[in-house]
Amino acid sequence: YNNLLLQLNQTFSTYSAQGKQVKAFIEVILPRAEQSLNLGAEGYKEGEFCYLDVLDAQRTLAQARASYISTLKGLNGTIAELEKLIGKKITEISHE
Repeated sequence: YNNLLLQLNQTFSTYSAQGKQVKAFIEVILPRAEQSLNLGAEGYKEGEFCYLDVLDAQRTLAQARASYISTLKGLNGTIAELEKLIGKKITEISHE
């Protein structure tokens, strides 16, 4: 019983941390990377930046998106683990 509670507590802590990471990607990291690319492309059109700057911004955005997807994958795995531990879907709990 104590092992189950410990495992549930650890898994929920992981879930919480991953949820915060996903939120940070959605609210801060991805919008900033997209804005950087847009500013770089606009600056390139106006002759302020070289094309390598635009490529760098594209690479940064692609890496941010890949990290976001990886974080989502981890979060979904943690949700599955929580559901396995509690024997219910997370959505069922929030409706009770």
